[in-house]
Amino acid sequence: MPFKIKERFCGKFNTSSVLWLHGASLGECQVLLFLAKRLAREIKNCPPLLLTSQKAEVVDFLKIKLEGVSKIQVHIAPAPFYFIVKRFYRQVKPLALILCENELWPAYLALEQERKSDARLALISGRFKRGNFLPKKILPPKIFAFADFQTNEDKERFLKKCNIPFATVNGNWKLLGKKTFLENHDKKIDVSFLSLHFKELPFLKDLFKNLSKENKSFLVAPRRISDVKKFNSFFKSLKIECVIFPQVKHGCVSLVESFGKFKEFLPLSNCAVVGGSFVRYPGIHDFREPLLYGVPTYIGPFTYGQEESVLPYLNAKILQKLPSEPKSLPPFLVTPEEIVKFLEQELEAVEQSYSSLRNKLSTWVLEK
Repeated sequence: MPFKIKERFCGKFNTSSVLWLHGASLGECQVLLFLAKRLAREIKNCPPLLLTSQKAEVVDFLKIKLEGVSKIQVHIAPAPFYFIVKRFYRQVKPLALILCENELWPAYLALEQERKSDARLALISGRFKRGNFLPKKILPPKIFAFADFQTNEDKERFLKKCNIPFATVNGNWKLLGKKTFLENHDKKIDVSFLSLHFKELPFLKDLFKNLSKENKSFLVAPRRISDVKKFNSFFKSLKIECVIFPQVKHGCVSLVESFGKFKEFLPLSNCAVVGGSFVRYPGIHDFREPLLYGVPTYIGPFTYGQEESVLPYLNAKILQKLPSEPKSLPPFLVTPEEIVKFLEQELEAVEQSYSSLRNKLSTWVLEK
């Protein structure tokens, strides 16, 4: 069962009185995984932590990352229906719920509203576009104890739906615990393409062909690892030879076959192109990852889900935007040193926001 339907409706959990953290995509859950590990270290007498996602492949990946760690459990999320979530609450008795980005499921919020104690709901790295699916009766101010947003626009849209006085704006929590790197590696990869969707490949075929003709080495990391075979077939149709990373070869494409390889190939990259930006949906991948390494970074014409977030980076020339069907990459206008200096401002703001959340959670743990 690829989506673990039975577990989503009938799952049994091994612990109670947990701190519950919930996200959707791999990126969000990696934020929550790092957050959980840090809370477990930094909160005295920290209770068990439960990390959930509704995506089975993300759950499987996180379980591998947490082998041997007993304090943190990973499980498929309960189906977002009121009676299912209520059963889940009876089993795990969450001391608090931490949501990431825009995972504001009505059933989750309804159960938080029924708490007899004070508000125990936190939203981190908040993104909020419309929220038309959220009736005001299940988004009352009293259920939120903490809310931090990526942009001021996200915050203002949220406040129209839920007027809480303490909402803050400190950037994207995917930067939590991250550091900038300007290590002196041999840049053996000319261009790295990050998290490309298969449907983006036709828009980039001229760029791929030209890179191959110029004998450049380039790497492609598919958004879905299950699409690697289709990627391979696509490049064969362009008569471009494929190798598997960590192998890198001039005039060829190096394909990435597994998650978690960014930190291996980004330090080796001269520049990066961010996927999810050459088609309108489902949205641009996290453009900050290559910037952490001072890697000059290009995005396509679409920035769905991050429209406001990319603007400061584009205005400062930290990012460059490409046309829908690029044939080449224009020269970059800023240095790696300027890239990481710009990013460090957001890193500091996220750390300050994390400290506020940790202190609040510490109080809740003492009160349990």
